[in-house]
Amino acid sequence: MHPKNALSQAHDELIKTLEGFTNDDAENGFVTEKWTIKDIVGNLSVHENVLENIITSQIVPRSGAIYLYQLISMGEEEFNKYQYDILKTHPYSDILAELNTTNHHIQSMFSQFTDDMLDQKGKINWFNKDASIGDYILQVHCPRKRKYTEQIAKYKKHLEKLKHEPSKK
Repeated sequence: MHPKNALSQAHDELIKTLEGFTNDDAENGFVTEKWTIKDIVGNLSVHENVLENIITSQIVPRSGAIYLYQLISMGEEEFNKYQYDILKTHPYSDILAELNTTNHHIQSMFSQFTDDMLDQKGKINWFNKDASIGDYILQVHCPRKRKYTEQIAKYKKHLEKLKHEPSKK
């Protein structure tokens, strides 16, 4: 699949899966052992900013790619924890809005990218010296988004099942 299409499809699937969740749903109850929906959306939003930084740095060299520089200098685990600590005080609705805004910006920047630019190897050496931006989108970014979308969908089914079960009083 073409990276532009994969990115759009993965985001659309995530947003569709998130439909119907309230702020309370998103901030309470754990989808994974440690993360709520809000935490997952926060992580995806931060990594959407990383992708935006990657793409922007190719269009405007030496641009202020703060998320990308933090990820590279800290490593993914420390970066994720650092960003989690920042976002834990933000409301879910703001985090989701940021994710959507960044995704929209990425999609609009794609009009400036040719397929050759997406396929050019060696543009993201910190990830893999032989990888292209398209590779990063297809091998890292979209799979992360799909994995979390699947986990949220399972959680959503679980909540629906609980709503329809008779209470045991």
